[in-house]
Amino acid sequence: MNWFYSENGQQKGPISDMELTTLVRGGTIPVNTLVWREGLPDWQPLSQVRPDLTQVSATTPTLGGVPVYDKGLLLQQMREGVVTEATHPGAIQYVGFWWRFLAFFIDYIVLSVAGCLIIMPFAFGLGLMAGASGGDAAGAAIGVQLVGQLVLNAIQLVIWGGYFTWMNGKYGATLGKLALGFKVINADGTKTSYLRALGRFAAEYILNGIILTVVALVLVGLVMALGFGGFRSLMESNRDAFAGGIAFGMLGSMVVGFLLGSFPWWMAAFDPEKRALHDRISATRVVRK
Repeated sequence: MNWFYSENGQQKGPISDMELTTLVRGGTIPVNTLVWREGLPDWQPLSQVRPDLTQVSATTPTLGGVPVYDKGLLLQQMREGVVTEATHPGAIQYVGFWWRFLAFFIDYIVLSVAGCLIIMPFAFGLGLMAGASGGDAAGAAIGVQLVGQLVLNAIQLVIWGGYFTWMNGKYGATLGKLALGFKVINADGTKTSYLRALGRFAAEYILNGIILTVVALVLVGLVMALGFGGFRSLMESNRDAFAGGIAFGMLGSMVVGFLLGSFPWWMAAFDPEKRALHDRISATRVVRK
């Protein structure tokens, strides 16, 4: 069931029952807000349409005059020492996984274009150096290419690290988040420092990347080991079928490994404050402005 509500004279929605409950209990939608859904003859105050959401039990704790429904989240923030009237559970709208993914996709496009413009001259120069080594120096050419690849990877890491550190430290958000109206904050609601922004980047793109790579490689290795051992008879009778089975198994394991290894990011979909692993490590949140 989809709901619509009025905010500053503008129609908002549609939102689901669960989203409506979250917004009401978080204090985002006041009890006198006009709401409407299919089946209602006209817009009506929320307190009349959904009294179950607006009636506060005498045993429900309050913080700053606002009811607190998620006691676990309240205790967590109390342990962090950041509970105030402005940061009580529900006062901040946390950004969900898919919206964060869209913001990252925008950043990825920006960084890919900028990275190509910066890296292309270096790649061109390395190509000339490898070609100048001549056919009699194949080993030297390979060495130049390997060193060149390491240099290019280092340059790319510096570009990405500098971008996320500077944008989050100075503006509190990257271009992707700014475009969508999001920002990165500390647990107490303040803007992140440059040092914390750098640590957040390291946790996300180095630690999370290592976890993803290890999980994917381990799964691929297991599939290859089981495949070569279990299909040995098939290899002897039909080599083409064996090769196809191994190729399909490796591809499938890579996809599954990528999905499983991505848990540091998609854990944000299940966290009450939509935190990924790097948010937990750096004590940050991604919220709507």
